[in-house]
Amino acid sequence: MIKPVNKNSSILLMKYENNYNNTIDIINSADNEIDSNINFNRSSTDIIIDKKNKLLKYIKDSKKKLNTSLYIISCKYEIVYYKYNFISLYILIISTIITFMEAIRLTITSYLIKTNSSISTSKISLIISIIELLLGTLLTILSSIIKFKNYRDIMEKLKHTQGILFNYKCLYNRQKEIIVFFEIYNVFTEELFKEIYEKIEKYNSEIKDINIFEDIIISDIIKFNKYKIDNDLKLEKLYKYKEFKLLKNTFKNNIKKQKININ
Repeated sequence: MIKPVNKNSSILLMKYENNYNNTIDIINSADNEIDSNINFNRSSTDIIIDKKNKLLKYIKDSKKKLNTSLYIISCKYEIVYYKYNFISLYILIISTIITFMEAIRLTITSYLIKTNSSISTSKISLIISIIELLLGTLLTILSSIIKFKNYRDIMEKLKHTQGILFNYKCLYNRQKEIIVFFEIYNVFTEELFKEIYEKIEKYNSEIKDINIFEDIIISDIIKFNKYKIDNDLKLEKLYKYKEFKLLKNTFKNNIKKQKININ
């Protein structure tokens, strides 16, 4: 005989089923929220990584332009420095020769007078005076070239510009080190990105205001680019040669270790 169903027990069963379904819904919604938070965190992390990489690339490109300008300034400074020193050295040598010839003229003249020689002292003085006049004219020309070309002022301006550009290069490296530091400790944030980006923009705008081509002509730039290409090729050859030597030494050391192990 089938027992009748108790109304109270059926009501309790319905309440239990409703509570169970509500609990399942709450758990499912919590899981969905956790999944969405995970996806959000992953997406935000990817965005920050992308911004960090873009910022590093931006710093690299800015440094590349800065290095080109710094190379041009350095080459121009070396050329002007070489010309200035070359002409100054010639002026010093010519001045010394003139002084030496004047001393020789006085010595020879006094010697001929004392010995009552038949050689005419006036002719010797005339010859030496002509040579001194020619050397003095050359000395005046060289001195005028230095003043006209204004080598000293150009060197000072180039040296000052070179120091400024080198300082900005250090600032770029500092911002790069800051990015790497915060990346290591995984605390690179959006605010830090904006702050560093604004600093790089400021550096670039300040560098643009520097007139690096004030004393540089187009032919100089062409020459400097040729020098740079040659220097880059030489550096690349030295780098390849270094790698070859390292591999060769490593190979020899491995052979020695194998012989020692066999023995």
